Amino acid sequence: MRKTLLSAILFFLLFSTFLPVSRNVATDWLTGWQYRKKHEIRGSIAGAVTDYQIRIIVHNGSGVDSGENVYLNGKCRTDFGDVRFTSDDGVTLLNYWIEEKKDGNYTIFWIKIPNIPTNPSTATIYIYYRNPTATNISNGDGTFIFFDHFEGTSLNLNKWVIRQGDVDIVDSNLILTGTSRTRGLIDGLISFSYPKALYVRVKLLSTHTNTHFCSMRKPNDWTYRAGDGYDHGANPYSFETWNAGAKTQTYNIHLATPTNYHLYKILSLIHISRAHETSLHLV
Repeated sequence: MRKTLLSAILFFLLFSTFLPVSRNVATDWLTGWQYRKKHEIRGSIAGAVTDYQIRIIVHNGSGVDSGENVYLNGKCRTDFGDVRFTSDDGVTLLNYWIEEKKDGNYTIFWIKIPNIPTNPSTATIYIYYRNPTATNISNGDGTFIFFDHFEGTSLNLNKWVIRQGDVDIVDSNLILTGTSRTRGLIDGLISFSYPKALYVRVKLLSTHTNTHFCSMRKPNDWTYRAGDGYDHGANPYSFETWNAGAKTQTYNIHLATPTNYHLYKILSLIHISRAHETSLHLV
């Protein structure tokens, strides 16, 4: 029996670079909030883009804003439930999702930015904080192209189709179980253009040769796929790119702890139905 467990995060996203600038000037103000910071996002070198997701790490304590790190100097709530993001008009709320939170310390936010211009132009957003009555409105579905936190006790069949094996949902963990003749296999009910990225947090419940756990592929065609991750049965993971049934790239990662959680970022840069490039990062 082969088991693979995917937990908490599965989504596709786009990328941008983020440059914070601390200011408190805007034409309008979000009602009920006491503080805000202005942040500028560098324009895209690939041309103007829409609906980009960027990551911001918001710290409760003091520090100097730099890169993706923003410090609110103890003026936000310790649970970060009063943090909001708006567009450049200062009042239009932007969708966000909380990846990780440690009360009183920091929270990792992903924010969906409607428009980012071509470099060297910039896009502006505002971060609001300090509102005693605000509640957390984290929304993965509104932030990403495709998202599942695997909540509840059963697979969301509006997002997935079960192909093989057994599927269980336990404490926001997706557990896929196969047998000697089948794999635990589900397909996402989504199609998309490239480039895209897949983030997946995964561990193996036990190590078995050729246990696959994530892939992006051409619809209904396994001969074109990218980021096809599987376990060799020892401790290396392989991520492969296949084009018309021929393997074109292989990335090997040696992990001493394959049965612990690891976060993988798989980038598919060119359309999967043609010759394409895939890159892999272990985050």
